[in-house]
Amino acid sequence: MREIYDPVREELALVAARVSGLAASAPGPLGEAAAGLALRPGKMLRPALLLLSAAAGRPIGGPPAPPRHRDRLVAAAAAFELLHLASLTHDDIVDASVLRRGAPSVWGRWGAGVAVLTGDHFYGKAVGQASLAGRRASRSLCRTIDALLAGEALELAATGGPGGRPPASPMGRRSYLALATAKTAVFCAEACALGARLGRAAPGAVRALGGYGKALGQAYQLTDDLLDWLGDPDRMGKPGLADLARGVLNYPVIAGLNRRPASIGKALAALRAAGSPEAATAILEDLTRRLGEAGAFEETRRRVRATTARAGSFLAALPPGPARDSLERLLERLEVREA
Repeated sequence: MREIYDPVREELALVAARVSGLAASAPGPLGEAAAGLALRPGKMLRPALLLLSAAAGRPIGGPPAPPRHRDRLVAAAAAFELLHLASLTHDDIVDASVLRRGAPSVWGRWGAGVAVLTGDHFYGKAVGQASLAGRRASRSLCRTIDALLAGEALELAATGGPGGRPPASPMGRRSYLALATAKTAVFCAEACALGARLGRAAPGAVRALGGYGKALGQAYQLTDDLLDWLGDPDRMGKPGLADLARGVLNYPVIAGLNRRPASIGKALAALRAAGSPEAATAILEDLTRRLGEAGAFEETRRRVRATTARAGSFLAALPPGPARDSLERLLERLEVREA
């Protein structure tokens, strides 16, 4: 990822430093908890998308950027990374996840009270940074927050919510894609479109980069789902199949249920009735085998390839250059991603 981000390396370093400083500015244990999460190694995907889109959409031979241009871009990119950290912190509370990127989550280490306040701290700082970047950044951030909340609501409905009753029928492919779009794709689309606007791209380039971000986000979520089954938990830095344990069916399971409802449904019922971790582990191994035999993993791979191809088609509207090359390489990396 370091090589892919090379065209915006300096700006991304400024973003990382600003996010770390703002995270640590909270008082007492909140600052320690927030700084601990912000300093962990991460992909910095959303701020990188914003910065790369600003560079990729910039017309060749256009007027030079004003002096405040970099400051506004860094503030906007920091806002999106802070929003991402806020959503991770609150997601861990909702999901009761004790680990985040292979280390104790804020919720797992500090408890719900500190985790809620830490997430709120990130949200507040994100709004502040967006305001420094201007009205467009503030509006984009608000749209992204709305989409994230809509995605969480869809996920709660799919599982019945805390103490609720699961729906009579499992989520289908279309409902899954709506969920993936709300939770991941809109985030990436807004980052790309905002970067393009701040970079003074032409309207057509703004639309193209927004379309690219949406498709990339969908492919990224599909790849995450595939790695939940086939990836190395140690390299991924999170416990495998955690969503399934909460009743959230990711894409390979949905595909498997559509292809072989009796076989996959029987394994899922056995998993819910498992009386011990050892029994659950054996059932999960059997379920993985059944999904492979049903072609669910290959269907997910095909959808990833089709979605990344759609994302790549949007880049044809952009002028050639290092930033556009990096956006293309991000798509290539998705197809070989292992963590």
